[in-house]
Amino acid sequence: MAKKKVRPKGPKLKNKLVETFIHLVDNYGHEQASFQKLADACNVAQATCLYYFKNRSALYFEAIQYIVTHNQSLVNKTILPEDNAHQRLAKYGHGNIRWAYKYPAEARFVILLYYQATQEKVFSKMYSNIRQGAQNRILEYLLAAQRENPEAKSVPTQQNVSRLHESLVGLIIDHLCERKALKGALEAWDMVLSLYLN
Repeated sequence: MAKKKVRPKGPKLKNKLVETFIHLVDNYGHEQASFQKLADACNVAQATCLYYFKNRSALYFEAIQYIVTHNQSLVNKTILPEDNAHQRLAKYGHGNIRWAYKYPAEARFVILLYYQATQEKVFSKMYSNIRQGAQNRILEYLLAAQRENPEAKSVPTQQNVSRLHESLVGLIIDHLCERKALKGALEAWDMVLSLYLN
């Protein structure tokens, strides 16, 4: 008797659909990554996809949430409780850069969000939330650095937070566009930090 093929259901199937969608977008582009292609790739009916995601915006939102959660999990694992603020900020940047190197499809998907944010309000709101979360984390590290070293010249301003965030995003985009070596990107982040943490 042949074994019956067991398909994932519930959260496992939903995660499989999201992961597959990320790779379909990476391989075919946002416009070509249809529900039918997703259903075919996951060996399910298109109605199954629509059961979990009422439209493409909902699927896109879930994919972004999945990526952000995955990214944060990987970055958080690198930061130790005993690290000082400078070390935490360095590891935060290194973790994000390493994530982009190890999971380029996810990184490119987030970059696509930047483009989509110029087109539709729902994506603009997603982009703003992600940016604000990242900047809040950078601000937290800068404030901790100031508490650890009150004589330091740098003051954690919103402008400094924005510049650090933009530098990190720029390093990731630079890698995705030019396929630069990991070591160079990590060193570039360290150099940027040296300008803000004296």
